[in-house]
Amino acid sequence: MRNIANVASPVKSQTCRQPVWIVLCAAIWAASFLGVSPALASDGSWTGSIGCPDETCIVDVSHNDFTPFKGNFTVTVQNSGSAPWGDFHFRIFDPMGGQDISNVSFLDASMGGYDPTSSQAGLRWTIDNVVVGAQMALYFCSDPVMPGETATFVVYTANPDHLSFFGVAFYPSPVPPVGACCYPDGSCVLTCQYDCVAPGFWHGELTSCTPNLCPQPTGSCCYPDGTCAVTLQEDCSGGEAPRSGIWTMFGVCEPNTCEQPTGSCCYPDGTCAVTLLSACTGTWTMFGTCAPGDCAQPTGSCCYPDGTCAVTLLSACTGTWTMFGTCAPGDCTQPTGSCCYPDGTCAVTLLSACTGTWTMFGTCAPGDCTQPTGSCCYPDGTCAVTLL
Repeated sequence: MRNIANVASPVKSQTCRQPVWIVLCAAIWAASFLGVSPALASDGSWTGSIGCPDETCIVDVSHNDFTPFKGNFTVTVQNSGSAPWGDFHFRIFDPMGGQDISNVSFLDASMGGYDPTSSQAGLRWTIDNVVVGAQMALYFCSDPVMPGETATFVVYTANPDHLSFFGVAFYPSPVPPVGACCYPDGSCVLTCQYDCVAPGFWHGELTSCTPNLCPQPTGSCCYPDGTCAVTLQEDCSGGEAPRSGIWTMFGVCEPNTCEQPTGSCCYPDGTCAVTLLSACTGTWTMFGTCAPGDCAQPTGSCCYPDGTCAVTLLSACTGTWTMFGTCAPGDCTQPTGSCCYPDGTCAVTLLSACTGTWTMFGTCAPGDCTQPTGSCCYPDGTCAVTLL
């Protein structure tokens, strides 16, 4: 980008500026009249020092502007005063008198130009192209220009009406008083107004962060038991006894995003599993670990070999155990045994079917039953009591 530029030395008043402009205007008029085009020059610039941080030390500089009628204007300035600078202000003015400068403007990248640059960190700016004599303000209070320090500022100007001349005026301002800047996370920073950028909210000059006057945000508080509450960070505790929760700024509890705890789940059969409450179909104990004896064991019917029955724990049963059994009649299989009848005969049968002498688990082997005696009448008419 190149401009026809004529940069004058700082001039403090219209009176001392007039002779310079008479010579400059005459030279340009003569060149135009003779058909001679002034030489193209680099973008406008000014180098010097300013001793006071206010508009009384304003510097007016001419800017000879030909095709393409826009370009950068660079100021390299030393703070020769005793107060640090926090702002630097530019405006367009009419050095000729009677010109229409309403369309001469400052442009940043969002307007089709270039963003201003500075040797100072944290640069912010505002542009007002509505006012005749467009204005641009640069803000850098977090990195002020200290006394004796030199700074550089570059702004971008546009001259769509192809004016032969327009002027750029500029002056510094002192570092403004700081105030409290509140951010959505509840933090508070002491800074100047133009460094309190969205979403920050500035409370005004000389407001304080001690104590913190910023509204504190709410968030979700997740407790160890998996419950959730929307609360302030400092209030992320609760229950009958205080307990620390895990707080998430701006978090919500619908749906519940808190991690759920595991615990021991005791099932009706006495078995145990470490699981979530939602997966337990038995009795759940939060943070339980299924240690031995944690779960109550069920009772059942215990059928002994002799057919008797007892309601007991599995661990105490030496027979056949049936969980939840109640020893109702017929629950247990009855054993068989040998039944010795009076006539000495034998049968393997249940005790309930035996009308003789029953021996459990007897098998009616020969000799198991006592044989009866009787009278034996011989052919000769004699008689004897003997076994069959």
